[in-house]
Amino acid sequence: GTNVLLSPESSLRFPARFTGDRRTVNLEGEAYFDVAHDKDHPFVVETEGMKITVHGTKFNVESFPGSENTFVSLKEGSVSLETKSETRFLRPGEVGTFNKRNGQLRIEKGDIELAVSWASNQIVFKDRPLNEICPLLSKWYNVKIHLSPELQEQYRYTFTLRHEPLEEIMRIMSRIHPISYEFNDENMLTILPKQK
Repeated sequence: GTNVLLSPESSLRFPARFTGDRRTVNLEGEAYFDVAHDKDHPFVVETEGMKITVHGTKFNVESFPGSENTFVSLKEGSVSLETKSETRFLRPGEVGTFNKRNGQLRIEKGDIELAVSWASNQIVFKDRPLNEICPLLSKWYNVKIHLSPELQEQYRYTFTLRHEPLEEIMRIMSRIHPISYEFNDENMLTILPKQK
């Protein structure tokens, strides 16, 4: 009864059959989990340096190899985050950020709908800068995006993304603010300031 949606370049390892009192899986990359409630068999997601234990909930985990942080965004229910040094609980609407290098775990309020939107049929951006929009466009369209440093937070956008082609989205965005863009043959999109 548990559903998992994996983002591109992610992998989930699990046994052919769960045994014992835990349902343990191992994640590299990003996944959205909708875990069926089973109080006798907790569901455990293992990532680099952290274990996430749940009984029945909806949450997103982002933990790519080589990235500095693991992010756990809780939509419903409750989860515990266990590191070598501590165990803490997340409440709905909170994001746990685990720094893999120094072992620090930080919990704060977050935009959960935005964090899990890649796993639904639409993404809603409300007054968001390009440095927050581009990572989600990259996941949604499975394309690498290079954003000019000077555009990171210069312009803000509000729009809803469903199944429009990326070319159409970029054309509209470039009409709203003076940006230029180009696609290359290596599935890369580059976004630059428009030359005056």
